[in-house]
Amino acid sequence: MIKATLLKACHTIVATFALFFAAQATQAMPLPPDSDFAFGVLAPGFHTASANLPDIDPNIAWFEFQLTAISSVALDTFGSDISDTIMGLYDPTGLLLGDNDDCGDSLESCLLFPDLMPASYLVGVVEWGFPPQGDQDSMFISGWNVNFVTDSGDNSATLNIVVEAAPQPVSAPATLALFGLGLAGLGRSRRKKA
Repeated sequence: MIKATLLKACHTIVATFALFFAAQATQAMPLPPDSDFAFGVLAPGFHTASANLPDIDPNIAWFEFQLTAISSVALDTFGSDISDTIMGLYDPTGLLLGDNDDCGDSLESCLLFPDLMPASYLVGVVEWGFPPQGDQDSMFISGWNVNFVTDSGDNSATLNIVVEAAPQPVSAPATLALFGLGLAGLGRSRRKKA
């Protein structure tokens, strides 16, 4: 009798913890923002689009794209109406994969990812602003959030995307076979000369 009561109490405690942690997990995942422009599935090549920045804070233009294979992806904001852009790339869970303020000597933004996995991605583009804490190195933060306020007016942001198939590594057996064929060819050419 005591054993059954103790077992029932343990089951109740375990069930309560499971419900608590399940509720925490669903609350922790923020919802992704609606995209202003959806590229859809991107094939290798050059893709470009523009979207107006909203007049409400935080004035972000969101672009969405999908990859169906591991790809090398270059992103830039050249051609935007706003003169100083900042861009951030997010994975489907809201994790910030990378952000950029200035591309070389330009005030536009650029990012390069040599091997993005197949998934849906969101790119946020904003006009440079002043972060409330003065930390200019963390404009974009994970969870599709932005750490600053801008006043971009009625400007539009342009996002250019170049997608290339990621180079596939040559397997070790194939490399050794090619090396062996080369050595055999060298040996054969030496025999003909002798």
